[in-house]
Amino acid sequence: MLMVINNLLLTELLWSITTFKIHIVINFLLLFTLLKLWDHLSWVRAFLLSIALSVGAFIIFFVLVSGILVWGFDISYTLPHDADSGTYNILNSSLILAGIYSLLQMFIVGLVNQWKSSNVWRIFACVLCANLMTALLVYKIMFNQ
Repeated sequence: MLMVINNLLLTELLWSITTFKIHIVINFLLLFTLLKLWDHLSWVRAFLLSIALSVGAFIIFFVLVSGILVWGFDISYTLPHDADSGTYNILNSSLILAGIYSLLQMFIVGLVNQWKSSNVWRIFACVLCANLMTALLVYKIMFNQ
């Protein structure tokens, strides 16, 4: 069971690296738009929060998985022939990555809320919607041409 979880996390890390540019840019734009429209944040605050959440989630996920699993526990990983076998298909891989990013971004929102009070539930809704739309758009852009 532990090997399945390790393979899933490492496969998702590889998926996040291969879709890094597209995923980060789309997530930033959607999150910025939603924060501006739904939460009525100022331009600067919506921009900074969107950058911090989009890039911060990728950095935290990369450090956690590569730092702890690969270098810390020295787990070997051989890319299987069917790389998305733990997630059933490529769409599920994209949606699982969006779920991971959503959790990490909500964690970052919780940390930011300690210094600057804001409407956390509205930001959580923005994060969930932006990540779900990003996952679907990345899948559509990369695999349905």
